[in-house]
Amino acid sequence: MVRARHTAHIPVEVEYPEILRNLANDVLSGEYESGHDGAGLKILDIGANVGFFALWASLRWPGSEIHCYEANPGTFPYLQRNTAANPLIHCTHAAVYPGPERTMKFFSRFPGDGEAGLTAYLYETFNENLAGDVHEVPIVKPADLPKADI
Repeated sequence: MVRARHTAHIPVEVEYPEILRNLANDVLSGEYESGHDGAGLKILDIGANVGFFALWASLRWPGSEIHCYEANPGTFPYLQRNTAANPLIHCTHAAVYPGPERTMKFFSRFPGDGEAGLTAYLYETFNENLAGDVHEVPIVKPADLPKADI
């Protein structure tokens, strides 16, 4: 008898801005493979973007409940559409932040922007004026997140 691990290539249809094509290929090809086996887990996807990881994780760990958080108002509709068929994927339009604020300013250049974030921290990172859109987004506190399996 042989017991071996193989990679199954399963087609996944997703909608995303063209600029994310390479990211789609990387994530859906198993970039986040950890070697951890399990099913029925609770998974947090903070900064879920358009849902590549959530979709991949739902196939990798069957029956798992996945909680996605995405603050970018241009990206969130993609996340909702891409995950709508899976009742175990729950999407929240919010940033996760431990402070007392209920909303904060969020910067993004385009839907799917992987370098988007809360302006308070992007200014520290880039030390310059940001060219793009700034939106007020809701905040979810880490204590309010569902307990995850770690």
